[in-house]
This record gives sequence, structure tokens and C-alpha cells, in this order.
Amino acid sequence: MGQSLVILIGSAKIGMRAYFNIRYQNLVQEIGARAVSENIGFGYRAAEALLEAWINSEGHRANIERSYSHFGISVDQDQKGKDYFTNIFTRR
Repeated sequence: MGQSLVILIGSAKIGMRAYFNIRYQNLVQEIGARAVSENIGFGYRAAEALLEAWINSEGHRANIERSYSHFGISVDQDQKGKDYFTNIFTRR
């Protein structure tokens, strides 16, 4: 199921926080998600640096540590080379 979740996120070409409600609705409808949250980040050159920032943030760390059954990770880069990361969590 994790692979399907990543495909759903990537194929929908949905970006950052402004589209969370769209991603939420897609996950509820497509996989029957009962809970959805996400961590987003941009401007980090390495995934390790972003993960460290998420771990050091109370709200982001709470998302990582909650009881979710699935997660997906998406990374995209804009034309200027800026990386955008989304880590989405779901519970079915």
C-alpha cells in the first residue's frame, strides 16, 4: 500500500501546504484513510538536514511519532533547483 500512496501523491502533482485538503480528500476516498497529517519542507539541500529539523520541531516530531499505518514521501525540485519535500502520514 505504501507504494500506491506515493504514486497517488506524485501522479496528482500536488505541491505544498495549500493543497493539503485536496490530498486529504484523495486519501480518504482512494484508500479509506481515517487520519491524515503531513510534514512539509523546502530549501534544504539534504534530506538528513530536513529530517533533523522535523525531529527538533515539536509539531513535526509528533506527526512522525503518532500511530499511523502508512506514510509516503515526495520530493520535487522547481526550475531554480529548490527542493520541496512532503512526508504524509495516514491511518486506515
